[in-house]
Formats: sequence, structure tokens, C-alpha cells
Amino acid sequence: MKKLITATALLCVSATASWSDDSCDEACQAARKAQDPLAPVSAIFTDNTFTFDRNGGNETANYQIQPVHSIVFDDIGHLILRGVFNYNSVPSAGGDISGFSDSILQAFWVPNAKIGNLSYGFGPQVAIDTASDPALKGLGNGLGLVGVAFGFAGDLSYGGILGHIWGENDVDVTTIQPIVFYNTSFLGGSYFGYNNSIAYNWGAASGSRWTVPVGLTVGKTWAQANGGAIDVSLGAYHLVEAPAGANETQIKFGLSYIFP
Repeated sequence: MKKLITATALLCVSATASWSDDSCDEACQAARKAQDPLAPVSAIFTDNTFTFDRNGGNETANYQIQPVHSIVFDDIGHLILRGVFNYNSVPSAGGDISGFSDSILQAFWVPNAKIGNLSYGFGPQVAIDTASDPALKGLGNGLGLVGVAFGFAGDLSYGGILGHIWGENDVDVTTIQPIVFYNTSFLGGSYFGYNNSIAYNWGAASGSRWTVPVGLTVGKTWAQANGGAIDVSLGAYHLVEAPAGANETQIKFGLSYIFP
């Protein structure tokens, strides 16, 4: 459970890019906005993760909704406000337990300045204990910091997120999230690549402290006539390193809407 909440927390950080590239058409620009974790947008993102053991059982589910609102300061940069609200289902001896888990509030500052071709962003995150059942509790109440660099080179979108969070019950987790997508000319707005979180739990008492997923995400973004966009993605990952008792297989599904 800790790894799911941590990945959720750090799945949402910041960077901005130039949308004026003449070689990038409307579908390409819409895909860039969906892929760039700190594009100056207002949107509703979802990121849902389902896990299984090697026999296809012991399923868990993490459904999350992420409302995002950006406040743009033309001369200096923009501020992104984001909430991450989780609804989880986990197995137990008496049957599955379902309900709300901890929530996360984030505020990230993205300056207009770049480092070479890379944009960057940084800011705090606050975890709030909103779990409806003790079995669904992850971070509890906590604080953390996140930084990111992100850029574009032709059809390639690339970057990385580095974050840390301190929570209740000695939760002390660092996460590295590589984000690499190749945008294809096949079905304009389609893409494939990697987008997942590698976590290190400093407070783990036994077993591996690492969570390392390896796999692939594919997706497509549809630009809307009103200037908005719809993005759908599907990913499959295998945990090559994980804490004791963790499931080995992840299926991820996202459906998002970016407002005009």
C-alpha cells in the first residue's frame, strides 16, 4: 500500500514547454500537454493501477482522480495546484476492503526560465490522512518536496521526477520517476514509452527496500474543436524488485480531460 500511495504522490510534478514548435501539429501539441507533468493547464487527470500476483490473484486496485488548476504569471512563470484523491481496494481475510485512502495536495512553481532545453519545476506536497479504514492507510499525515526536469526533442518527450516524502509511522520514501515517450505519426496524437515510479523505502524493516517496475505505456490524445483534449493511456509493468509480499504485475489505465 505504501508503494501505491507514494507512486500516486510523486506521479504528479512539474515542467513546462514551448508549444510554438511549427513542426508539432494540433494533435502533437495536445499530446505534449498531456505528457508534460507541469504544462500550464487546468485538467482532470485519472491514474488507476491494478496489481496481481504471479498466479493472477491477490488483486489490489487504486483509483485516483487528480484535479489540476494553473495560475499563469506571464512574465515569470506559473503555479500549478493539484489534488490527488485515492479510492483503494485491498484483499483481507474477511474479504476485500474498499474505501478512500490518504489524499495529497500539491503546489508547484514553474519558472519561465529553462536549463538548456529542459524546463523545470519544484514545490511542496502535503499528505492528509483521509483513509476510511486502517487497512487503506498509506502515508497518513506527511510532508514532502518534489523537483522535475522535462523537455522535448522532435518526437521525443523526456524528463524525470525526483521526490521525497515523510509520513506517519516512520514512512520515509524517495521516488524517481522517469518519463520517456515517443510520439508517433501513426494515428496522430498516439505515443508509447515509460511512465512509472521507482521507489526506495528508507524505513523498510525487512525485505527489499526497492520497488522497480519495468514495462510499457501506450496512449493517444484527441484534440477537441473547443481547444480542449482527451487523453487515454494503458500500461503493463512487471516489478523486477519489490518489497516482500508485493504483487509482481501492474496494469495501469488513465483517462484525462484537459480544459480549453
